[in-house]
Amino acid sequence: MQFIGPSFKKGPYPALFYFALSKEETLHQDPYNQLVQFLADSPIRIFSFTLPFHEKPFDKNTAMKKWAEEMEKGHDFFRPFLDQVKDAIKSLIQNNLTYEDTIAVAGLSRGGMVASHVAAENPDIRYILEFAPVTNLSFMKNFHHISDHPLVKKYSVYSLVPLLCDRHIRIYIGNYDKTVGTKNSFLFLEQLSQTALAQRIKPPKIEMVISPAIGYQGHGTSPETFKAGADWILKKLTSL
Repeated sequence: MQFIGPSFKKGPYPALFYFALSKEETLHQDPYNQLVQFLADSPIRIFSFTLPFHEKPFDKNTAMKKWAEEMEKGHDFFRPFLDQVKDAIKSLIQNNLTYEDTIAVAGLSRGGMVASHVAAENPDIRYILEFAPVTNLSFMKNFHHISDHPLVKKYSVYSLVPLLCDRHIRIYIGNYDKTVGTKNSFLFLEQLSQTALAQRIKPPKIEMVISPAIGYQGHGTSPETFKAGADWILKKLTSL
C-alpha cells in the first residue's frame, strides 16, 4: 500500500482508496493519476494498492489475460487481495487515522471493478466513484471463452448489487465505450437503482454521467472528467 496526503502524525483524515494499475502508476503516473492530481491539495489521504498481476515481472498490458488464465484454473486470486485491502481499512479506523463515515473508493477501468468489490466488502465505504469501469468480465475479450465460469460471474459486479444499492455512486463513461461496454455500466446502474427502490431507498443516490467518448475504442477519460469526479469526491468527503 502507498498513499499521498497528510502525514499520519496529523491524525485522522478522510480516506480515498483509488485503484487503476500498480500503486505507483495509480498515484504518480499521468494520465492514470489525474484524479490524484486534482485532489493533491485537498485534506484527503489517497491510498492505492497494486492490482493482482500488475507487479513485476508481470506486464500490465497482459494482466487481464493473466486474470482470465488464472480464473480458468479456478484460482481465486482476488480473495487475498480483497482481504489485504479490508485489513488496511480496518487498521486505519482502529488506529484513529480516518473516520468511518468519510471513506471512499474510486477506480479506473479494471480498477472500477475492483473498487466495487472493495466497497461491497466494507460497509463503512459510503462513496464509490468509477471511471469507464469494467462491470461484466464476460464482455472482455480475454474472458469470452470462460464467460460461464463461476469466478467470472462472481467478480462481474452485478452480483454486488444488493450490497451496494444503498451507497452514493457516480459512474463516468463514454457514449460508445467498446472496451468495457457503455451499456454494461448502464445495466449496473439500472439494477442498483431498481434494487434500491425495492428496498425503499428513495431516491437512490446512484448516477451515471455519459460524455462523448475519447481514446482507443472510446475507452478514455478526459482531464475534465477526472476533475468532475474529484470535485464530487471532495464534496462527499469534506462537505467543501
